[in-house]
Amino acid sequence: MIRLSKIFRPFNAPPRNKLPKLLKNPNETASKGYKLLCQYGFIRQSSHGFYNILPMGHRIIEKLTKLLDHKMISIGAHKSYVPLLTKQSLWEKAGMYDEARDEFFEVDNRNNHKLVLSPTHEQTFSHLLSTELMSYRDFPKLLYQIAPKFRDEHRPKLGLLRSKEFLMKDLYSFDIGPKEADQTYQIVTEAYNDIFNSLGIKFMRVESAKESHVSMAHEYFYFSDIGDDRLYTCMACDSSYHASAVADRHTCPNCLKYLSEDGYFNAIEIGHTFSFGTYYSTRLGSCFVDKNCQRSPLHMCSFGIGVSRLVSACAEVCSTEEDELRWPLPIAPYSLCIIPPKLGSVEEKEIKLLLPDFYRLLEAIPSLSDDIVIDDRTEYTIGKRLVEAKLTGYPYILVIGKDALKSTPLYELFDLNHEKRYLMPKFSLLQFLIRATEMLSESSLKIAYLQNATTQQPSTDS
Repeated sequence: MIRLSKIFRPFNAPPRNKLPKLLKNPNETASKGYKLLCQYGFIRQSSHGFYNILPMGHRIIEKLTKLLDHKMISIGAHKSYVPLLTKQSLWEKAGMYDEARDEFFEVDNRNNHKLVLSPTHEQTFSHLLSTELMSYRDFPKLLYQIAPKFRDEHRPKLGLLRSKEFLMKDLYSFDIGPKEADQTYQIVTEAYNDIFNSLGIKFMRVESAKESHVSMAHEYFYFSDIGDDRLYTCMACDSSYHASAVADRHTCPNCLKYLSEDGYFNAIEIGHTFSFGTYYSTRLGSCFVDKNCQRSPLHMCSFGIGVSRLVSACAEVCSTEEDELRWPLPIAPYSLCIIPPKLGSVEEKEIKLLLPDFYRLLEAIPSLSDDIVIDDRTEYTIGKRLVEAKLTGYPYILVIGKDALKSTPLYELFDLNHEKRYLMPKFSLLQFLIRATEMLSESSLKIAYLQNATTQQPSTDS
């Protein structure tokens, strides 16, 4: 049984519109998501631009990581790990050191070798492929990692949206030619679309500005007024672009029609895809043996999703005007929070005896296994704990109160993401949670626990 009282969760809910002391920079209040993540015990600032991820926040990252791993495996990508420290000489060899060094954390080892805490790993993975000469038959190769990255931001702000250390899912693909690289690019693009669609938050994929070493580039965004990026949609042809990709801000590159100011909006970048052609391969020697037994440079693409940034972006976009966090069900810290009666109340003794079996019954739903937290701080009223549960944003909150002692016990369920409240008997509750969490059939439950359940349908009070 996962008990809320055992979780390190410094919860600080100040009066609305009051600046919490833990936010040192007044400018940070522009980000509601960052404010709420700090207040409700998901993250805590360590130093300027660096953050401690607390247990509740780490639960979200673990779930997001699992979702990403599943999708990457489904397209034939394989998880790897490379050192966070990269030789400076690799960046110089790739021709990227002078351009990027302003944002590097750099160190010297005891032998005075220059090392970089990498913000990205194109150089490292290209060099890795150069150490093994393979046949054209061995490709494509898709390697990815989910690991910390470092960037010495001049103006870190908005918490995890722009921090100096961040968690990234970065994928690197290697193909034998431009046609094959384009096919891989499309496969990963579709996987990214699936990932973002599974979170249920409206997003936009746009063509972005291409640097000299990039042959194709796209970025993914959530709409938000606090976003640093400026996008536009042409009202005439419905094409969308990053503002940096538009030479004339008044003319659509696709249909050449006038761009209305109504088509511009701010957004938060959550992912990107780049095709580099042979840029890195020719500089770092990553080659393959072609059909004519000749060495040829590999075509490389890279694909990133900012994992920690995505957590913060979800908090920003989904939180309510009442300062309540909301989470997409696949990545919520816990899908279900149970609130039992207050200590010393009339119903507390009887329900306390039934609670362990009821908890095990809910845990028997495969999608809720290890995903239920019980707010066992029974020294507080149900009302106080319910308020905190709503602020935290558990998708489902189950209150076990006086109605559970009726001849036909009823349980109060709050569906936060759909703004619904239900009163229902046990069996209806189980059916609802199975459907709501996209579960298997009823037979996946431990039938022994269902023998005494009723089949009364839920009443709803929205």
